[in-house]
Amino acid sequence: MREASWAGLEFTVLGRHDTQRVRAPGLFAFAVRDGGKLTLVYAGEAQDIAREVGPHHPAWVKALELGFNEIHICLNAGERLDRLQLLSRLVRAETPALNGEADEAAARAAG
Repeated sequence: MREASWAGLEFTVLGRHDTQRVRAPGLFAFAVRDGGKLTLVYAGEAQDIAREVGPHHPAWVKALELGFNEIHICLNAGERLDRLQLLSRLVRAETPALNGEADEAAARAAG
């Protein structure tokens, strides 16, 4: 299984539709692999990756438009506070293009 490292965290690399079997909390990232170049376009956290990460996610379509072809998952943080702290570190270090935009859209959708 392939791995990638973002902001000092190890992530397992999955295809776009391979999250259904990951019934666990963790961090996830939408990434673009183009030859040897790897670009993070969105990062998030989920209580249940299988349920929360897929085509229904607010950043999915925009990430596809940017060429997203891999999902990276990190299961090292089960508690939400730990996930949020690691996510903050990840976003600060990697500055994914969609994080501000997709997070605002999700907040508007939630009401």
